[in-house]
Amino acid sequence: GKVILLTYTAETYNHLAEVFGVWPYPRGHHQYAAYLRYKGVVFILADARFCPYLPDALRVKPSPMLKAVVAPRNTNCVQACVTEGMRCEEKDFW
Repeated sequence: GKVILLTYTAETYNHLAEVFGVWPYPRGHHQYAAYLRYKGVVFILADARFCPYLPDALRVKPSPMLKAVVAPRNTNCVQACVTEGMRCEEKDFW
């Protein structure tokens, strides 16, 4: 039969869950990869950020300059980065 690989991120998983009629968050996976049968087709769902089985070309990697920054309580991420002379990249936060 047919097998289709679908990669997802936390931001896109809800859409897949609606299409396939599954839980709105990943369950029953192994290292962020799960398979399900839908209308006679096997779908492999793999988290593009965390699944170690995916080749580099299909992975979503953090920005190369991503760095953890310590900030005072109640300081938002943007301000914490500005204080360090850095800028937040939206794709690194979900």
